Amino acid sequence: MKFSSLFFLTLPLFLFFSACSKDVEEYNKPAAYWYGKIVESVSDGDLDKADDYYTSLQGEHIGSPLLPEATMILAIAHMHYEEYLLSEHFLNEYIKRYANLNEKEFAEFLKIKSKYMALPNPRRDQVLISDAIKEAEAFKKRYPNSIYYALVDSMLYLMRQSLHCMIVLISQRQQSTIVL
Repeated sequence: MKFSSLFFLTLPLFLFFSACSKDVEEYNKPAAYWYGKIVESVSDGDLDKADDYYTSLQGEHIGSPLLPEATMILAIAHMHYEEYLLSEHFLNEYIKRYANLNEKEFAEFLKIKSKYMALPNPRRDQVLISDAIKEAEAFKKRYPNSIYYALVDSMLYLMRQSLHCMIVLISQRQQSTIVL
């Protein structure tokens, strides 16, 4: 009797505490499983979890044909959620490891676009603007017949204008502090 009452008292506690664990270790899954989890997490807007699944895919299946596509999905998703540094990281990885000539052109265009989109507050980072301008100029030299040429040219013009405005504002501030 004592044993059965003790059993029925501890059983609910055991079930309660065992249900509290949310993180289940997942490993040794096929590449398609990880890829599906990445896509699912991106569609749910949980990019941290998608990055974790990407790490698992990359760690367990380094030669998987799904890895280049997963890399590009994460680059575009991070750009969409305004995480431009992570987007650039994934694009750099894509260019280094997977891109052929046409894919490299597209990935480099996305890098410029990512840097351009990071400029709503251009007064914050003059180095970012300068780097983006250099990359856009290099893109135009490398790919003179690119379908993205006109877009890059427009972004380059606006980035130069932004840099120019920043320089004018800085010089006006310096002049106003000198006059005071």
